[in-house]
Amino acid sequence: MEEVIKLYDSLNLSLRIFNSQNKEFPVTGRNMDWYWQLTSSLYAFPAGLERQGVDQNFADTEYGKNNTSILTCTSSYRSLVTVLEYPSSKVAFAAADGLNEKGLVINALYDGETRFPDETKSDKPRLSILRMVQYTLDTCASVQEPYIVN
Repeated sequence: MEEVIKLYDSLNLSLRIFNSQNKEFPVTGRNMDWYWQLTSSLYAFPAGLERQGVDQNFADTEYGKNNTSILTCTSSYRSLVTVLEYPSSKVAFAAADGLNEKGLVINALYDGETRFPDETKSDKPRLSILRMVQYTLDTCASVQEPYIVN
């Protein structure tokens, strides 16, 4: 058991479990153990919001002003979302968990070892990993519904 604890302490990720033994009452659990306290708030978003895949200040700095390669969409569904905030400023920066009016539920997990392709070499519209949960809740009714970012 001590080895498991040491391994867990050395990993930079969050964990999730799903118990489906009782078909009438499936249960999901997750941890939010982190190196610092994660401040969060619940937000209720209406349908019809104009969304952008990347924060505008970040986009201007990283991609240049008037950049047109940022994914935009209008939310199709209402959602209730747990939004992570910077503890010192209460500035929201990422949706961690949520559900939309159609019943789609998303729980984001983090793995510090994940590496993504260099997005500056792609002409596809950009969507920050920090906005993936909200984008999916805004645009998808179910896990069976396919969606493609062109």
